[in-house]
Amino acid sequence: MTDILLIAGTEGRDAELVAAAAAYSPRNVTIVVEADDPQWSTNPSADAEARRDRLATLLTQTALATGAGVAGFVGDPARMQAARGFDAIVGARTLLTAA
Repeated sequence: MTDILLIAGTEGRDAELVAAAAAYSPRNVTIVVEADDPQWSTNPSADAEARRDRLATLLTQTALATGAGVAGFVGDPARMQAARGFDAIVGARTLLTAA
């Protein structure tokens, strides 16, 4: 496996998501914090700031846990899934099915 899409929903299971992604020994990980906030990068609201902080934490934790190149954004993960093929998708739903 080389390219992973990590979908961080609102469940707050970030440590589990990072561990699940690391199990694939990926080369690249794209992280999507699931939210409907097109202005997430510039919005001064507390919610947008929390999303930016969460994304930064996920990027750091994933890079440290996997050694992979990481990139991320806030938005609709369906847009990423359609735009590019991934070797695996890690998200709350995949954690539930693996349990």
